[in-house]
Amino acid sequence: MSNMRDAHRLFLQHLMVRPCLEAPEVCKLQEQCCHAFEEHYEPDSLKNFVETINGNLIPLGFVEIRQGVSQEGSKVYALVNTAETEITLMASDYTESELEVFKMILEQVVVSSQGSVSSVRVLNLSDKIKGKKIKKDEVQVLLQRLVQDGWLFDNNGDISLSTRCLLEMEPYICRHYPDVDKCFLCKTIALQGEACAECNCRMHSYCAKKYMKPNRSTFCPQCKASMSLSPGIYVIKWGRPEKPLHYDYESPSIQQKW
Repeated sequence: MSNMRDAHRLFLQHLMVRPCLEAPEVCKLQEQCCHAFEEHYEPDSLKNFVETINGNLIPLGFVEIRQGVSQEGSKVYALVNTAETEITLMASDYTESELEVFKMILEQVVVSSQGSVSSVRVLNLSDKIKGKKIKKDEVQVLLQRLVQDGWLFDNNGDISLSTRCLLEMEPYICRHYPDVDKCFLCKTIALQGEACAECNCRMHSYCAKKYMKPNRSTFCPQCKASMSLSPGIYVIKWGRPEKPLHYDYESPSIQQKW
């Protein structure tokens, strides 16, 4: 394990402020951090740079830097929590009532047939908490914070889970919702994407495009049925049946649910 230098520490501090960045931003950040301490910078050294940081973080069992793909299909880097509690990072920024609302939003998105939920439906969650009450205007402010902090994605009132949220919450989601859809190609959670009309094959749109382009394949990778992608459309939302909600909205303790 290589020891972190000052450039690594500054890089990590920036990610603590902005936990999810696209690859070009991360490369630029690495360059700036190296120059700040007059350290040697190599344009293609990001992988080793991040591995050095993770080599020092992972043994602590708290956070690490992970790679993911944004909703637009671009590579991103995110500083994610790996602690057993799964909400260690969030708990310091949000109240228990706010975390309850977040868990409700997460479940609504995961079990929905669209992989998203309307902002109106989110606001109505305020009526379902049986513990400490939270007003709709407070839910609205919370929703804006969750989007700003990078946990949720808001597309004109259509709320979905962000890349950062999926990277960090995937173990929790898979444990509590074992039948959640996964991409046939990359095996990670796929709440939105391409769907084969003949079988249950689900794929992220960017995975499907990457698979079909080099192979020039027009066939489903699972059942081999004819399949084509809709040009110019990133997300094709499949109409899977709504799944029953696990959440009882009784406002249990954080330890009970997380």
